[in-house]
Amino acid sequence: MSAPEAAPSKPQSFIFRILGLILILIGILMFVEIMFLRDFTVPEHASSADKFQALWRKDLEYIQKQKPLNKLFSEVHRIRLVPTHTQVNQWIAEMRSTDTQATVPLTGIPIELNEGGTVDLEILFNYWKDSKGEAVVVQYSFIEKGTNELLLELGRTLFLVGQREDYDDNPGETEAM
Repeated sequence: MSAPEAAPSKPQSFIFRILGLILILIGILMFVEIMFLRDFTVPEHASSADKFQALWRKDLEYIQKQKPLNKLFSEVHRIRLVPTHTQVNQWIAEMRSTDTQATVPLTGIPIELNEGGTVDLEILFNYWKDSKGEAVVVQYSFIEKGTNELLLELGRTLFLVGQREDYDDNPGETEAM
């Protein structure tokens, strides 16, 4: 019969508890970073296409949670994308899945269609670039299916280079795109 193992001494027990707490904290921090912080920022060296795709996806996730937009998004039956510049058209083409439909699905874009929905969503993309930055203005038009009545229009600016504060004092000259 073997001798019973001795319980860890008080200093060893304390060290194991501290190490356990540290491991738990590291796990919590990793979970928070993965779930909440990832994709909120886009690396400076990323291409304009990657910045556009990441920023648009995150912006869509955000605005779909806002009232009354959440109700309108839940009623979307069909989506029409209207890029006004070849650059944005190319970026959107890269995001499309292999489906040949002109509307959706788009890979990585969180828009769910409701077959019984009462709203058509038109999304217009206006690309611009000037000496202070580069951006895409995204305009969402929620249109009642059947009557074609405009229910709500919302514009968002996604800055790929520069930021809104750069334009507060002096707008600068914008290149025609």
